[in-house]
Amino acid sequence: MIYWDTSVIIKLYIKEELSEIVAEKAKEFDQAIPITNLHDLELTNALCLKVFRNEITDKEADFVKTEIQKHETLHLYYRPALDWADI
Repeated sequence: MIYWDTSVIIKLYIKEELSEIVAEKAKEFDQAIPITNLHDLELTNALCLKVFRNEITDKEADFVKTEIQKHETLHLYYRPALDWADI
């Protein structure tokens, strides 16, 4: 399993430095991207910070959340079975 950090995943939805490179790598990646409960927490935090910093609007943050959920439904993401006690 290749771990995609939250800071990388967010670049797939919000244009930031290196977003284009991340998008190219995602296109080359031939499997679903693992996403965890930790990603959920960190993505929510990242989006809230972007709203707080006036980098995006509440509406844009909600759109990103919806897109991520949609992409999980389309199996672009998957939830690996993890033993959080071991982690």
